[in-house]
This record gives sequence, structure tokens and C-alpha cells, in this order.
Amino acid sequence: MALPNEIFHSIIEYLPYTPNWDAKPSRIPIQPASPEVIALSVVNWRLRRICLPFLFANIAIRQIKGAKKLEKYLAFFSEFTKALVIDISCWQGIVASFLPPVAGDQIITRILPQLEKLCYVELSNRFSSALLKVILARPTVTSVLVHHLPPQDMHDHDLSKVTLSSQSLGDLNPYPSLERCMEHGMKVARLKVEIHGPLDSERFRSKIYHGLKELRVCTDSSIQPFTTSSWLPALSSTHPTLNEIWFENWRRNDLAFLPPDFMFSFIKESKKQDLRNFFIIQHIGLHKATGQSSHVWYVMGLKLTAVRGYTPLIEIVALIASSFPRLEELTLDLDSNNSKAAYSGDDLVAVLGQFSSLRSLTLRDVFKRLRFERNNFQPVVRRIDSEDTRPVILLVRAKTGILRYALRIAKEVKSLEKIYLDDNGREHGDRNLLWSLLGRLHVVNSNRDIGGTLRRSASGLWLEAHVVLSLRAGREHLSIVGSERDPYKLQPRAERRSSM
Repeated sequence: MALPNEIFHSIIEYLPYTPNWDAKPSRIPIQPASPEVIALSVVNWRLRRICLPFLFANIAIRQIKGAKKLEKYLAFFSEFTKALVIDISCWQGIVASFLPPVAGDQIITRILPQLEKLCYVELSNRFSSALLKVILARPTVTSVLVHHLPPQDMHDHDLSKVTLSSQSLGDLNPYPSLERCMEHGMKVARLKVEIHGPLDSERFRSKIYHGLKELRVCTDSSIQPFTTSSWLPALSSTHPTLNEIWFENWRRNDLAFLPPDFMFSFIKESKKQDLRNFFIIQHIGLHKATGQSSHVWYVMGLKLTAVRGYTPLIEIVALIASSFPRLEELTLDLDSNNSKAAYSGDDLVAVLGQFSSLRSLTLRDVFKRLRFERNNFQPVVRRIDSEDTRPVILLVRAKTGILRYALRIAKEVKSLEKIYLDDNGREHGDRNLLWSLLGRLHVVNSNRDIGGTLRRSASGLWLEAHVVLSLRAGREHLSIVGSERDPYKLQPRAERRSSM
């Protein structure tokens, strides 16, 4: 421990936070302290002092109890906090501006002056005018993210520090209260609009939403929205902060709602390979290329839904990979597919390996249609407080198979960061035994191991557990640890690990 504190501080800077996997482009991600920093902070008092700025840089307050606890211990870390998330759902509610202040307001009002370096505040629920005034009055606070419009008596105040996280509109024209807030400087980070006419340059020049980062457009099924290609340059020039656009239409089975400039070659090739009638694209996302002209965009996200009957899944995914090399988000939804055809799990892993930029993968009802090659694992279940253990054993077996293939996908797709799962199935030979899995996995380290939390059920029995899957010396090691609410602790026998 002879190294000076400055050296330790520089080392710790490389591992301070755990990524926020759910962060949206419309918000500043609040990242919790990493397990490594937390572990270092309890070694001795010297390392704890060095770790304090990282431990308390970002703080989230949940409920009144959390606010009281923060106030009690504030003196120990008030000089380190830069970002504060306030999520006290028991505040005033819909009629916030008409009710007297509650304990939450009073506690936060006392806390704020002591946070010397506070620069970002997020209000996750409805809030009072008094609280917003106190926050905006803080000279160090430069950004306030709100999830609801400010109370009516704040609409004529200076709102230049305020950003509304998301807003839905029937068209591109804002309603009066939103208009007044925008006139006084409030920005809108994410906008969802319904378009009932063709997209053209004048439509996007008519109103400017300052601070807009993400736009979601839902088009009417009775129109042809893309009659001209001038809409995107107009939108880019009037909204320079915009970097993500999504188009969606749940009611249309054709591809007319998709921007032809980005989809022409894909549609042409899908018809050439006789694949066009097997899928529907419900969502398409465009992303603005960085470091280039503001008018350079590319396809970064797709949601593909299979139609009823057999779907050549592997061939379609291969076509997507070749048509959109910069794709970052992909959703494969086989929920509507009633075919009993099975796909090779190995083939799916191989075709997903063709994506070089994919960061997020969502699989809905995909795994239950896979053939799990060399699936000879038999995990055991311990501490079963139930007369009928079949549902739980079945559940662990299904989970283990899915996780093994999820790990292989993470190893194969080097850019992948997270996998969302929503799957269900039946036990072979017993149609009365059902299983279901729902949750998110993410890559946890440079070895491409995966971990996360899955909610699962078997024949009506719901469990929740944290899982970690790693590859050690060529053999897969699965750890399934139940949460506090989980009456079962599930752990495969170590000697039964199997390679694939």
C-alpha cells in the first residue's frame, strides 16, 4: 500500500460503474457502482476514502424511507454526488399542484443545498411546483429530466434546464400546455407521433422540438407515407440533436410504411429468394452516422415477426445480416407462428455470428422451436418444499438448455451486450406441464460470460432467480441462485457439467 492515493484513484477510474443496460437515448444513464469498487471500498479506510467519489457519484432515492436514510448519512458523501434520481411514487399524484407539500418534498428541499457538486436531477414521478423551483434555483444544476409535464403554475417560468423524457402526440403539433413549456425553454428528448398523411419536408419544418434525440413515427395503415425523400434532410437540419428514428405499424402486413431509400435492396432480395411472404417487419430504426454529414443515416434496428405456417428463419436472418451490416438491435418474434417445424440451434448461433455490430438481441418464442444438439445435461434440484417436483425439474432443464445457447450466442456475436428472452413450451410426453421464461441477460466480462435475472414458471409455479453462465476450461458452468422471494434454490451438480 505504498502507492500514493493519486495512483490508486487513477486505477479505480477504470472500473467505477456497472453499465445501465436499460438506458435510453432520451435520458442520461445513471450507473451504479461496480462490484469491484464496492469490494475495494471495504478493504481498509484508505481505499474507502478513495472509492467514495465513485460510490456516491450517482444516487437514486426510492420512497420516503430512502429519502430519510439519505438525509441521515448525507454528511459522509454530500461533496461527491453529481446525479440524483428521485423516484418517490407516493407523492401528490395527478393533482400535485393543488395539494400541500408532503414529507418527500420537505426532505429533498433540505438535502439539495448540501449537495455541492450536484449537476443532474431526474424526477421519475409527478412533482410539486415548490420542489421544481428549489431544484432549478440550484446554481450547480444544469440538467433536470422530468417524466411528466411541470405543474401548470410553472409553465411561465424559465424551463431551459428542464427536459421532458418522452411525449406522445396525435400529430406533430403540440397541445397548448406542452407548447407553453417549450416556449419557455423546455426540451423534449423523445417524441412519439402518429402520422395521418404523407411525410414531407414542410411537415417537419412546421415545428421544432429542441433537444429531440429520438423520434418514433406510427403511420396510418391507409396511407403511403413516403411520397418524397426530402423529409429526412429537413428533419435532420431542423433537429440537429436527433440521432434515432423508429417507424412502426402494427396493422400493416406489407412493407409500404418502411422508408424505401433504406429498404429497397432488402425487399428486392427477399422477393428473389422467395422469402417475402414469411415475415412482417413491424419496427425499423434509423441511426445517424457519427462524424459524418447530418444527413447520413443507416438501419440500426429491426423487429421481425413470423407469419403463420413454416418460416425459413435461418435464411431470413442471414438476409438481414447481409443487407444491414451495421444493425445494432434485432428482435425475432415467432409468437404468431403455429408451425411445428424445429430449427437447428447450431444453425441459429452460426447465422447470428454474421452480425458484426449487433448489441441487443430480443428472442420471443424462438428457443422452444430449436433442436438443442447434444443436449445431455441433467441438472438437479435441491431444497424442494413441494410434493410434486416435476414442474421445477422441468423448469431447470428448460432454463439450462436456453442459457447454454444464449452463452454460445454471446461468444459468437462479439459485439453483443444484452439478450432479452420471452419463451415458453411444453414438456415432451406431458402436455400438462408448461414452462415459461422471461427476462434479460447481459455480457458481464471480457470472457463473454453472461448473467442476469430471469422470471420463470412451470405449471403455474412462478420463480425468480439471478443466473450466471460462464465457460471454464472448455466446459460450461451454470449457477442459478434464487432471489429472496424464491422458495427454491436451484444448482446443477458440478460434476454434471457438459461441453457442447
